[in-house]
Amino acid sequence: MWLFISKLFFDFTGIVNCRQASFVGGAYSFFITLSTPFVCLLFGWMYLEHVKDDKASFAYVFSPEVVYGVIDGLGAIQLGKFFLFLRLIGPKYRNTFTSFRTAPQQAQEEFLTFMEPDLKLGIFDRHKSFWAPIAEEVRRWLNDSKNLERWIREKPEWFNDHVKANILDEFVDDPKLLNELRGVNVLAIMSRRRSLGGASVGPNVKVEGG
Repeated sequence: MWLFISKLFFDFTGIVNCRQASFVGGAYSFFITLSTPFVCLLFGWMYLEHVKDDKASFAYVFSPEVVYGVIDGLGAIQLGKFFLFLRLIGPKYRNTFTSFRTAPQQAQEEFLTFMEPDLKLGIFDRHKSFWAPIAEEVRRWLNDSKNLERWIREKPEWFNDHVKANILDEFVDDPKLLNELRGVNVLAIMSRRRSLGGASVGPNVKVEGG
């Protein structure tokens, strides 16, 4: 509930950097999109009421026709763009706009339900805070089941340098496996990500060949 309240506050204060629909679900974004024009109408009415009571304080006063005309026009454009977007996206994604499932819930559900290892490793594409409740389960899946060791040995096509770079150092229990995982190309990818605020090279990694 506190996420809903805080996001509602940020959405109507212009602090756009704090907006994050993925934390409150698609239904919330749908609600905000539909309600914004009506909120703007409310603000327009409040402006006109304030002007009526204290017209002398304003150097220029917009007429009700101008205020409501601008709001109606912009609201129609916003809603038109949104429904055009709904029409253009894949039909299977439209139900996400009525879903209350958040990005953290989705990340955890996908890891727990996917059977293919390349899809399960997609968990590392998400921020660790999204899947913190199942972090130990992810660690066990990588290490106790010898999955990581087998992939390094067998080198499946999907286990490429970008996938390797996604795996966080602290989720590899064996230092030897960690060094095998971090080849020169992988370290280069991680270095670029680190410069953008992404994953960093851990202290237990020995750089080979460079």
